[in-house]
Amino acid sequence: MFSFSPRSAMYDATPVENMFINEYLPRADGAFVKVYLYGLMRCYHPEENSSVAAIAKALNMREDDVLNAFEYWDSMGLIRRVSDAVPKYQYINILSKTTNEELEMDSYQFFNSHLQSLFGAKRLLRPKDFKIAHGWADELKLPHEVIYRLVELTIENRGNGFGLDKLNGEAVQLKAQGARTADDVDQVLMIARAKNRGLDRVLARLGRKSAPSWDDAVMFLDWIENKKFSLEAILEACQETTKGTPTMAYLNGILSRIHAKTQEAPHSKADVGSILEKERAGKKSVGEVLNAMGIDASPSETWVAWYDRQIARGFTHDALIETAGKYARAARKIERFDEILDYFAGLSIFTAEAVTAFRAQQKEQEAKRVGTAGNRKADDKARSSKEVAEHRYAQRQYTDEELDSLVITQYGEDFGG
Repeated sequence: MFSFSPRSAMYDATPVENMFINEYLPRADGAFVKVYLYGLMRCYHPEENSSVAAIAKALNMREDDVLNAFEYWDSMGLIRRVSDAVPKYQYINILSKTTNEELEMDSYQFFNSHLQSLFGAKRLLRPKDFKIAHGWADELKLPHEVIYRLVELTIENRGNGFGLDKLNGEAVQLKAQGARTADDVDQVLMIARAKNRGLDRVLARLGRKSAPSWDDAVMFLDWIENKKFSLEAILEACQETTKGTPTMAYLNGILSRIHAKTQEAPHSKADVGSILEKERAGKKSVGEVLNAMGIDASPSETWVAWYDRQIARGFTHDALIETAGKYARAARKIERFDEILDYFAGLSIFTAEAVTAFRAQQKEQEAKRVGTAGNRKADDKARSSKEVAEHRYAQRQYTDEELDSLVITQYGEDFGG
């Protein structure tokens, strides 16, 4: 129970409808509520000066913020602007809203409030913005969920400073594509925006004539937005797909490999061209090693990685060629090649000259062993089988150097050397 004093509004009361408290207040910005309540008080207790400037001073607010608040409540249908030259507003009793216009605005009460909440208190939607959004719902028959998602995605990409009229084209496109859910909006707009950013050019470079798929758009936007490749850099990488089947998946492998190698952003056309040129040079070197082994095939990523490891260990390209031709030709397997290179690394043999010298030494030792074995063969005929067996056992007592020689000799025999 309130008691009222006629002396001053300070000691009087201002009735606030429960519908405002229950339906409007929870979704409104606090500053907007403050302006609404103060303005409502002035309706019941008018003063000679109730201008926007006076209200701003009384509430310790900026005039622009006061105007924004009144514009918000105008869009909610709780007040009406009745003068433009000097802004004046008329409050509307919520329960007495009976005209068609007011009933129509009331039916969009939650819709308007939700749209405004997407932009936040610092970006007030104008009546024309709401009118545009109402048109999407009434004329295009777009579900409210679709409209909300369209606005959300645009705010994520552009910020909240745009007018809703900028989205008319995309709203029409959503209608044409039959968008009914938020997920539909994501798919339609992602593909549309990807097309605008160059996906069509990439597909054309790959020889694709079909329309971009959802997966194409997701992949393209990952290159552009996450991995930070420029469009020209992507088009440069398309040249590399001509060595295989030119698909988006193949191109994705190329770009992912480049990104993993550098982890730098952004990736320009020059960056991609330089990396691909180095890769081509590397594959040419690997191809020469494979040819020395007798393998006629394009270097796989496994062979390229193997080659890079051996170069990093200190082996020269010529050393790998020499070793491949003399020791690894018959095996054609990385594992057996590795065994030989591990042995050479232990002896600090990293150059072609060192491999050739070692090979000559190996042959010399093998010739001596064969000659010695021939002389002993004649002697063996004159001995008993027991003596021969004992003698052959004794032959296995080699020095470390002889064992090394025999290991390499055995590799040479296994690999066709």
